[in-house]
Amino acid sequence: MLFRSEQSDRLEEARAAFGRASNLLPDRDDLRLQMAWLAERQKQGGEAEQLYSNLVDHNPNAESAWFRLGYLRLERGDAEGGATAFRQCLEKRADWPEAQVNLSIAYSKLAKYAEAEATLLRLLEKHPNHADALQGLAEIALQLDKPEDALTHYTHLLEHGDASSDILYNCGVLSQQMGDSTEAVRFYEAALAPLGATILRDFGDAAMVGRLGEGGFWFYAKGPATSPIHVAFVAKTRAEVDEIGRAHV
Repeated sequence: MLFRSEQSDRLEEARAAFGRASNLLPDRDDLRLQMAWLAERQKQGGEAEQLYSNLVDHNPNAESAWFRLGYLRLERGDAEGGATAFRQCLEKRADWPEAQVNLSIAYSKLAKYAEAEATLLRLLEKHPNHADALQGLAEIALQLDKPEDALTHYTHLLEHGDASSDILYNCGVLSQQMGDSTEAVRFYEAALAPLGATILRDFGDAAMVGRLGEGGFWFYAKGPATSPIHVAFVAKTRAEVDEIGRAHV
């Protein structure tokens, strides 16, 4: 393994070599792209952004340069500039899921939720189980106060194998907020099964999930909203913790 200083020296040498080659072959866009990418590797975002910008000025059809330019603009907080770059990118290559997801993120940061949603829905037309698109649509639905739509997208993620603890948690919370205690219990029971949790009490419109002899927490289909609380369960082994992340319904 190279030391950090040696890695930096190698990157600088590579940039210098590509720079000399680019001077000799000014029409080679691939050389310009490599120089910009190496600047990114060296954490020189401002210089990389300028190099990508110069490249798209020279060749407006350089889709990869537009993509990286959009990413760098978004990273430094320029959502409008990022959206412009990703739109340009998608004009050259319409079916590029990563660009579509990033464009939707830029729109969301600009509070243009309708545009963000439309972008992800177009993505799903060709990639119906795209996890990032479904996650993005769920987050947009929450911003628009549409919990039913958010739950639909999160459930779709679960059905296609994304059973991360965050997705399970969101499904449970949304089900409970919507007054569906049965769905909430089902999600939490699956998520906590590796810890030995099960349904301890079930009265139809109310149920308790937990471990026998150790208590648990209740779900109610009706009743006044309560303040957010934090509930912690203790795992006996690290393997149980890992299993929670793999649990799904």
